[in-house]
Amino acid sequence: MELSVSLSAVRRRAVLAAGLAGLLCAASGVRASQPLVDVSSLGEIELAAQDPAPQQPAAQQADPLKFTHDGNMLLIWQIKPDRAADFELGWKTIKEALAANANPDIKAFGDSFTVSKVNLPAGAPTVMYVFQLMPVSKTYSYNPVTLLFTTLKAPAADPAATTPPPPPPGTFTDAQAREVFDKINGSWIDPNGISPWPLAKMPW
Repeated sequence: MELSVSLSAVRRRAVLAAGLAGLLCAASGVRASQPLVDVSSLGEIELAAQDPAPQQPAAQQADPLKFTHDGNMLLIWQIKPDRAADFELGWKTIKEALAANANPDIKAFGDSFTVSKVNLPAGAPTVMYVFQLMPVSKTYSYNPVTLLFTTLKAPAADPAATTPPPPPPGTFTDAQAREVFDKINGSWIDPNGISPWPLAKMPW
């Protein structure tokens, strides 16, 4: 009797997990088959900045993880099981940097969202993480590229320094940022592995 009850509970969890995955795909507002931002273009931008000739302003790609929603939001990530450990380490490193940053606004932004892992049955085809944005920041993007290479970018080192000092706490050099981003990039399930769910509080 106990065995049949246990199996029924497992089946219910599996059905709920499958239903949630289907809803995520249907409601997704971000196409995960495309990179959030093309990180390969960063080198070209840096080289252009060193060119003394006037540069035409480049067209900016809309950031799909910069939100304008008033209130709270859930940001759902569906991650490939074999990339889950890298995804967790990458975001753990980002969260620690946000907490250590000297800018109080950046630190408060880091405190405003939490990361949770959905407790799915063993062997599920995807690993799900829920970012609780409470409230949603309209100032900072949740895009790991923007966070690593802009929000948390270390100041440029003095070119005259023989031994450049380490970056300030809570910031990344370009090399450090690329290392962290490589852990996150391409870890989500195609084609719709990143889903923003804006929340509206009920009037009761």
